[in-house]
Amino acid sequence: MKKILLALTALLTSLGIQAQGNPKIDSLVSRLKAQGAHPDICYSYDGKRKKTISANVHLFNDVIPAAQTSDERRNTINAQADSFLQARNRQDKMVFQTLKDAYKPFVGDAAECYLWEYHRNGVDSIRYSMALGAYATGSDSLYSSTYKRDVYYYNAPEMLTFYYNSNPNVRPNDSWDIKGFGWFNYVYSADSVQGKRTYIDKEDYIRHIERILKQKGVERYPLHLSHDSTCTIGIQNEEMILSAESKSPRQPKSETKGTIYTIRSAALADSILHQLVAATWQYLDAHPTVCYGDFRAESRFQNRTLTTLFCSEQLTRQYEEIRVLIHCLTDTEYNILVLHTTGDLWLPKEWAILKSWENGKATYNKRGKEISLEKARLHATGSRKVSRHYTVTDENANIIREKEHREIKVVLE
Repeated sequence: MKKILLALTALLTSLGIQAQGNPKIDSLVSRLKAQGAHPDICYSYDGKRKKTISANVHLFNDVIPAAQTSDERRNTINAQADSFLQARNRQDKMVFQTLKDAYKPFVGDAAECYLWEYHRNGVDSIRYSMALGAYATGSDSLYSSTYKRDVYYYNAPEMLTFYYNSNPNVRPNDSWDIKGFGWFNYVYSADSVQGKRTYIDKEDYIRHIERILKQKGVERYPLHLSHDSTCTIGIQNEEMILSAESKSPRQPKSETKGTIYTIRSAALADSILHQLVAATWQYLDAHPTVCYGDFRAESRFQNRTLTTLFCSEQLTRQYEEIRVLIHCLTDTEYNILVLHTTGDLWLPKEWAILKSWENGKATYNKRGKEISLEKARLHATGSRKVSRHYTVTDENANIIREKEHREIKVVLE
């Protein structure tokens, strides 16, 4: 009975954390999902508990129907492509208008508000930014940072922005070309008092979620990655899907130990993912001072997209993190990666069949006999930007380097 009550208490607390935010924003998220968009919802804690909701939108050129040809098969293919483009344009315009109008319900509630638009000679720019609410202390803690026409508000309990820019390199006669792009961001941080911060006990957290990952129907493959200063990798290196750069000069040695959990059933994969989310909420509730940078509790398996479900960092002299990633390949294979990294996380594209990777020298697991290297690398298609923000301290907690930021774009096959 006591265990049931404790579990119920943890569940209710977790639901309370998830419910944090503005009901008007919850309504916006529901509309975006109904329109086919997938806003990213991320929770974090760095002394303040935050909930961040972000969404991107790209507007494409209007569809110019393909000219009829004497080849009926080609005409059919062109008609299908035109229909796809028209449906995509309708969806994108709906999402854009929803995001553009998102600020309207909040204007009367805003403590600070900045609205600016520019439309001339085919150039469109939009800058909406606002701060909502006041801290319980009653002090004015709002701070705006202005760069050109960009205005950001910091230290408010709720912050909302929407930016849109025309694409200066658009080709007007190309139906596939992007003519503009926008992004929406909302940050909720109601607990204004900076609380205590501790680092996660990585072994304890892994033990907490392993009971879920070790159930029947889940295959397990150990993974070990390492590299030192003699190993280099550039943006053009197509063997890498993920690279989280650290301070310069780079750390002399980096190591990642972990396990790949593979599931062959969509129903089982979804069930395990829901259990993982619930278990992580439970762990964070039991350790309320543990810092974490990313927790995407609303995550879903996306085809050939490697997504961070949870990440907790240790910002000391040597960077450490625990990261849980999810990935699927159509409806035949679902993967969950649990990785503990010291230094920089470099994840080769063929991670699904790797047993170890040391300075570029690969050893493959038993799946390597069943799946070719080329097919394994097809697990990761598309482009991905990866960045890392952090502060490095010495033994006496003196700051050595503040928030170095590196960003790379890895172009995949």
